Amino acid sequence: PGCSSIAKMVGFAMSTRLSGGLPLSASTDLDAHARTAESKKHGKALAKRTHGLPDRCSMDSGDFVWHVVSSMGVCFMALCEHSYPPALVFCFLDELRHEF
Repeated sequence: PGCSSIAKMVGFAMSTRLSGGLPLSASTDLDAHARTAESKKHGKALAKRTHGLPDRCSMDSGDFVWHVVSSMGVCFMALCEHSYPPALVFCFLDELRHEF
């Protein structure tokens, strides 16, 4: 089935320019719950600082985790619950990177 079948398990995903954090694309914001709103704000602030992070990393954001993959000047980020396996999220982000 590939990694794309797990996309529905990712709460929110976005890509930004590595230098400066300029948003390039984002998933549709269907989950506008207050529970994720604060983590999304944190992710947008994090996107402005990704140039100093490793190429692959995960960062805690309250009830959620931001997983980050950086490549060729673009940063791909996904917001997931702590219980979701990081290997699957990184597979999803790698697929986004290849399609981008």
